[in-house]
Amino acid sequence: EPPPLGDNNKDGQVVMKTSLDGGLSWGDFQVLSPAGQKGFSNGGGIYDKIRDRLVVQYQFVPGGSTEPIKNASYYQIVSSDDGASWSDPVEITAQLAPCNPDQNQMMSISAGNKVQSPSGRLLWAGHNHHKQVCLWYSDDGGETYKTTDLFRGSEVSVSFNENNQVIMNGRGQNFDWFPHRASYISRTDGATWDSPTESVLLEDGKKACERSLVNINGTLFSSEPTGKHRSKMRVECSRDGGQTWPYGQFFDGDAEGGYSDITDLDNGDILLVWEDGKTDNILSFQMGTEWCG
Repeated sequence: EPPPLGDNNKDGQVVMKTSLDGGLSWGDFQVLSPAGQKGFSNGGGIYDKIRDRLVVQYQFVPGGSTEPIKNASYYQIVSSDDGASWSDPVEITAQLAPCNPDQNQMMSISAGNKVQSPSGRLLWAGHNHHKQVCLWYSDDGGETYKTTDLFRGSEVSVSFNENNQVIMNGRGQNFDWFPHRASYISRTDGATWDSPTESVLLEDGKKACERSLVNINGTLFSSEPTGKHRSKMRVECSRDGGQTWPYGQFFDGDAEGGYSDITDLDNGDILLVWEDGKTDNILSFQMGTEWCG
């Protein structure tokens, strides 16, 4: 059995898969980073509803090590045909410079959710190994970016609440309230942020993990492992903007897993996607939402 890959990305490529049946089956891998080149990682995308296109960002990490990330560069590609073809990569490293004042301690594009806010703004988040978070945002579909100040935190997911305020939920191990997670709210569409506060959501023990966070028709959905060693995957929902999370469902028994995402389907169900903790394969599962209140 091969050893776990961990967070060394020296052989990494950014890939995607496409499903045409709501996640019941998936096509072959499509490589999005430059063909034949390695050291690319942390790919993530936003569907721009205004311009009807996919916007994907990823980064190149020389040497592969992410602890910390040094001398990284950041790239963006777009697709207007649902990922069948892609633009040439555009380097955006210089635009993100305020997020990276130290080239030896640069932002990792967070594995958590990115979002297009109700105003149309595209928001991306990063974190470094110096307990800092930074966001970059665009009001022109990704042509140009501005950045926030750096503030305390770790890996985060970005969404918005019922008042259309941009919110985040992040790992809590950098705060005194751990094992509770950290909650963030912005009253300026993600440009500035209030100080983080203690979240009612809990980590899975000593080993914190990314937690997905999405707004589907005004209801927040979030999933994360809840048991020791990243096990017992659970999805929860909130109808009050994340103040309480009274409803939830386990969806993979006691199995190990993590690094999840959620999206809505045309039939009203949700699609859960996560990493299997034993094999590093990606799993998907359709679920109804009748359990959510």
